[in-house]
Amino acid sequence: MGFSRCLVSFLMCLISSHAWGEGELSKPTVQKLDHEQLTFVYQELNSPWPSFACKHESDGPVDWKVYCKLDNNKVVEFGVHLLINRYTKTRHGLGAYEVLYWVTDRTLANVRTYDSSTIWIHNSTNDNFVNRFDLSQGIVNDMAALQLGITF
Repeated sequence: MGFSRCLVSFLMCLISSHAWGEGELSKPTVQKLDHEQLTFVYQELNSPWPSFACKHESDGPVDWKVYCKLDNNKVVEFGVHLLINRYTKTRHGLGAYEVLYWVTDRTLANVRTYDSSTIWIHNSTNDNFVNRFDLSQGIVNDMAALQLGITF
């Protein structure tokens, strides 16, 4: 699984990098993330909007296993592919981040669902001064979200 995910990540970076303006791109630097930098929260998207803190552990260089215990004591499991590339020069001429946040619902062994986002954040200067990213990916047919906080 790890190799195929890395190959898909590389291909997505290659394809998406050509879609963002004119000019040359710098070679991306992969941002290494430690366990302590990440927080995951399972947020139901219906009233009364309960949320549940999740636990996570590394499952490879850019992959994480995420476990969330819901109020009915049911534990849901997700595979998260999280890759952050930092560019010092983009086709827009300034620094940028590319964030790949892909979620696989692993709760049921024989049924897998996939939700993903690829986000480009272009800076207004050549310096990258990001302090924190807060992302939210719709899951469970958009009846919930897996919120992600990344502190740098």
